[in-house]
Amino acid sequence: MASKPGPKGPPGKLHVVQGTLRQKAWLAMQIKGKFSLSDLVRNAVGADCKAKDPRNNIGRYVKALTAVGILVEMKRRLAPASPTSNGEKRWMLVRDVGRQAPVARIAGGVYDPNSGQVIGLPVIEAEATRDE
Repeated sequence: MASKPGPKGPPGKLHVVQGTLRQKAWLAMQIKGKFSLSDLVRNAVGADCKAKDPRNNIGRYVKALTAVGILVEMKRRLAPASPTSNGEKRWMLVRDVGRQAPVARIAGGVYDPNSGQVIGLPVIEAEATRDE
Protein backbone atom coordinates (compact mmCIF):
# COMPACT_ATOMS: atom_id res chain seq x y z
CA MET A 1 0.00 0.00 0.00
CA ALA A 2 1.31 3.45 -0.89
CA SER A 3 2.09 5.86 1.90
CA LYS A 4 -0.20 8.84 2.31
CA PRO A 5 1.08 12.41 2.61
CA GLY A 6 0.57 14.27 5.84
CA PRO A 7 1.69 14.11 9.43
CA LYS A 8 2.47 10.78 11.02
CA GLY A 9 1.18 9.92 14.44
CA PRO A 10 -1.88 10.86 16.44
CA PRO A 11 -3.42 14.29 15.87
CA GLY A 12 -2.92 16.95 18.52
CA LYS A 13 0.54 15.82 19.63
CA LEU A 14 3.21 18.45 18.96
CA HIS A 15 6.45 17.38 17.33
CA VAL A 16 9.36 18.82 19.32
CA VAL A 17 12.55 19.21 17.33
CA GLN A 18 15.80 18.54 19.19
CA GLY A 19 19.14 20.23 18.52
CA THR A 20 17.69 23.67 17.85
CA LEU A 21 19.19 26.92 19.08
CA ARG A 22 16.59 27.20 21.86
CA GLN A 23 17.13 23.58 22.92
CA LYS A 24 20.85 24.27 23.23
CA ALA A 25 20.13 27.47 25.18
CA TRP A 26 17.77 25.52 27.50
CA LEU A 27 20.50 22.95 28.18
CA ALA A 28 22.94 25.77 28.98
CA MET A 29 20.37 27.27 31.39
CA GLN A 30 20.01 23.93 33.18
CA ILE A 31 23.76 23.47 33.49
CA LYS A 32 24.67 27.00 34.59
CA GLY A 33 21.65 27.86 36.77
CA LYS A 34 22.58 31.58 36.79
CA PHE A 35 23.53 33.14 33.48
CA SER A 36 23.59 36.21 31.25
CA LEU A 37 22.44 36.46 27.66
CA SER A 38 26.10 36.43 26.53
CA ASP A 39 26.64 33.15 28.42
CA LEU A 40 23.73 31.52 26.59
CA VAL A 41 24.80 32.80 23.18
CA ARG A 42 28.38 31.64 23.78
CA ASN A 43 27.23 28.14 24.83
CA ALA A 44 24.40 27.65 22.32
CA VAL A 45 25.82 29.11 19.12
CA GLY A 46 28.36 26.93 17.38
CA ALA A 47 30.16 27.09 14.06
CA ASP A 48 27.28 25.17 12.44
CA CYS A 49 24.62 27.67 13.59
CA LYS A 50 22.56 29.05 10.68
CA ALA A 51 20.31 31.36 12.69
CA LYS A 52 20.12 34.94 11.40
CA ASP A 53 20.23 36.70 14.76
CA PRO A 54 20.85 34.17 17.55
CA ARG A 55 21.23 36.80 20.30
CA ASN A 56 17.80 38.27 19.52
CA ASN A 57 16.24 34.79 19.26
CA ILE A 58 17.61 33.69 22.63
CA GLY A 59 16.66 37.06 24.15
CA ARG A 60 13.01 36.63 23.12
CA TYR A 61 13.07 33.07 24.48
CA VAL A 62 14.44 34.25 27.84
CA LYS A 63 11.77 36.97 27.95
CA ALA A 64 8.99 34.41 27.35
CA LEU A 65 10.36 32.06 30.04
CA THR A 66 10.65 34.97 32.50
CA ALA A 67 7.04 36.00 31.83
CA VAL A 68 5.70 32.60 32.95
CA GLY A 69 7.98 32.19 35.96
CA ILE A 70 10.45 29.59 34.71
CA LEU A 71 13.25 32.16 34.93
CA VAL A 72 13.62 35.12 37.26
CA GLU A 73 15.68 38.21 36.56
CA MET A 74 18.35 38.72 39.22
CA LYS A 75 18.81 42.10 40.88
CA ARG A 76 22.57 42.07 40.60
CA ARG A 77 24.08 42.52 37.15
CA LEU A 78 27.44 41.37 35.78
CA ALA A 79 30.35 43.76 36.24
CA PRO A 80 30.38 46.25 33.37
CA ALA A 81 32.99 45.88 30.66
CA SER A 82 33.11 49.62 29.91
CA PRO A 83 32.99 52.55 32.34
CA THR A 84 29.65 53.88 31.03
CA SER A 85 27.84 50.52 31.13
CA ASN A 86 25.43 49.42 33.87
CA GLY A 87 26.46 45.81 33.39
CA GLU A 88 24.65 42.92 31.79
CA LYS A 89 21.39 41.45 33.13
CA ARG A 90 21.47 37.99 34.69
CA TRP A 91 18.74 35.39 35.12
CA MET A 92 18.30 32.36 37.33
CA LEU A 93 16.47 29.14 36.49
CA VAL A 94 13.88 28.65 39.25
CA ARG A 95 11.61 26.03 37.65
CA ASP A 96 13.39 23.23 35.77
CA VAL A 97 10.61 21.55 33.80
CA GLY A 98 12.67 18.73 32.32
CA ARG A 99 15.04 17.68 29.58
CA GLN A 100 13.11 18.96 26.57
CA ALA A 101 13.10 22.72 26.10
CA PRO A 102 9.85 24.61 26.76
CA VAL A 103 8.29 26.05 23.60
CA ALA A 104 7.31 29.74 23.63
CA ARG A 105 3.94 30.34 21.98
CA ILE A 106 2.99 33.41 19.97
CA ALA A 107 -0.42 33.73 21.67
CA GLY A 108 1.24 33.74 25.10
CA GLY A 109 2.27 31.09 27.51
CA VAL A 110 4.87 28.37 27.16
CA TYR A 111 4.24 24.73 26.17
CA ASP A 112 6.09 22.17 28.27
CA PRO A 113 6.70 19.07 26.11
CA ASN A 114 7.82 17.10 29.19
CA SER A 115 4.41 17.28 30.87
CA GLY A 116 2.24 18.20 27.86
CA GLN A 117 0.85 21.28 29.62
CA VAL A 118 0.79 24.97 28.79
CA ILE A 119 2.36 27.15 31.48
CA GLY A 120 1.10 30.69 32.03
CA LEU A 121 -1.73 30.63 29.53
CA PRO A 122 -3.40 34.05 29.64
CA VAL A 123 -6.90 34.05 31.17
CA ILE A 124 -9.64 35.27 28.83
CA GLU A 125 -11.84 37.94 30.44
CA ALA A 126 -15.05 36.08 29.58
CA GLU A 127 -13.85 33.02 31.49
CA ALA A 128 -12.80 35.12 34.48
CA THR A 129 -16.19 36.84 34.77
CA ARG A 130 -18.07 33.57 34.32
CA ASP A 131 -16.39 32.06 37.39
CA GLU A 132 -17.42 34.91 39.67
